[in-house]
Amino acid sequence: MKDDVEVYEKIKDEMTFIWYYLSAYIELYDHPDPNRAKAIQTTAPAFFVIVQASLSENILLRIARLLDPQESYGKSNLSFTQLFPPNNTYRKPAYRRFQEVARNWKNGSYTPLKDYRHKVLAHNDLALKLDDLMRNLPLLDDVKISLIRDLFQELWEILKLTHNDLYGTSLVEPSFGSLEALPQNIFLSLKAALYFEKEHEFPPQNWDDFEFKDIGVETPLRIIK
Repeated sequence: MKDDVEVYEKIKDEMTFIWYYLSAYIELYDHPDPNRAKAIQTTAPAFFVIVQASLSENILLRIARLLDPQESYGKSNLSFTQLFPPNNTYRKPAYRRFQEVARNWKNGSYTPLKDYRHKVLAHNDLALKLDDLMRNLPLLDDVKISLIRDLFQELWEILKLTHNDLYGTSLVEPSFGSLEALPQNIFLSLKAALYFEKEHEFPPQNWDDFEFKDIGVETPLRIIK
């Protein structure tokens, strides 16, 4: 039981990290309010596209690792499979849910995500790269993002069932701890900046005294020297 608890707690930690990343992604890029996308496009669209690609790929990679087999190349993996070893089905409700997810990951509705992980994130599949001449960031389209959200929900349900089995209590959903920590608060700063730019004199009359007057106008740093 001790080993089960230790493995479960580490998986819960990973799922909690994913929850934070996914929550941030949804607030920034998958929210029904169209003004959020407009605010991003009006400020620094190229930067936010890079963030979008980084978040989405990181989320998928972290989820995919939790669906890896128990061992790879003789080394044990931290994955849901560790909670459901072969020929051990005593944790039946969670085990049945996991079997269904595993089937859909291997050859079903989630297979496009698995293929993307293997061919794009884990390897540079040559045939895929040569065939995709119009690749633009972000790499994951809306269909795959929707699948990621569905897959995370299913894995969270498995986590809840396992938590109840181990502790006899309900699993509490993570939170950002305070209202100030919410990812959506970035829109308060974007909104204020856009309002200032559109409704007030810019630059201000006392520009020389403005603390941040030179930020953003410096020569870009060289990446390759």
